[in-house]
Amino acid sequence: MIQKKRVVLIHWKNNAENPYEVFSSLKNFCQSYPKYNYNTVSNYLSKEKIPYDNHEIHIVRKSVFLKPKAP
Repeated sequence: MIQKKRVVLIHWKNNAENPYEVFSSLKNFCQSYPKYNYNTVSNYLSKEKIPYDNHEIHIVRKSVFLKPKAP
């Protein structure tokens, strides 16, 4: 069984010094930034398979490659 690892990539649109953050889970992100509701963001990322996006943030889930990609 191949286990896929994913991370949550956050792009802060208004933060030029540190525009990206990576979290191991959406729950960790939402606990760090309580302004963002876990259920709302999760619905975008899991059911709709589209990024969560607004005027200040862009959130996507990305796969982590644990082995080299085949040519």
